[in-house]
Amino acid sequence: MLSIQWLKSLIFIFITMPGAFIYIVKEIPVFKYKSLGEIYLYILFIFDLILGFVFQKYFGIVFMGLVVVGTGVPLVCELNIWKFNDTYRKIVRIIVNNKSLFLFPILEEVHFRWILFTVGQTLSITIFAFILISGLSYGIAHIPYLGIKSLYKIIQGLILATLFVYVGLTMVVLCHISFNTFVYIYRLQYKG
Repeated sequence: MLSIQWLKSLIFIFITMPGAFIYIVKEIPVFKYKSLGEIYLYILFIFDLILGFVFQKYFGIVFMGLVVVGTGVPLVCELNIWKFNDTYRKIVRIIVNNKSLFLFPILEEVHFRWILFTVGQTLSITIFAFILISGLSYGIAHIPYLGIKSLYKIIQGLILATLFVYVGLTMVVLCHISFNTFVYIYRLQYKG
């Protein structure tokens, strides 16, 4: 008979790999015409809900709040519900069109650092094991987007997980946003 702890460990391992499910979920009719980014967000949300219920922590509610704030506020601004000046509207358009600048870093850090760390603590996973699991799962989640280039995401994930352990979630989110912003500016300047 399986023990509850063993089952929780198995679920933890299963849920650390959301990127592996993108192509499977894409074949479900409801998701057939969604972008990989949208599917990725849905998978993270569903996995975090499962983790929340299995470990009696309500991560899904926190995650859903982040999605609503991350997508809802820019959308309200974009739809001109309130009148904003042109400069502000341009900034909002950049945020809406480039979710990787702000929304993805926040959601990924909540999932791959905070949630995995919190759940890992309930399973008595060491800090070193958490850093490895977090970095590997973060890198693997990017394979559908980047292919073999996602190897650098493993290194980035290891660095961000180490930072998370020492400085906390807020600082890691800011580092991730900064990195994505630098990449965005580089691509604008050099790639056209």
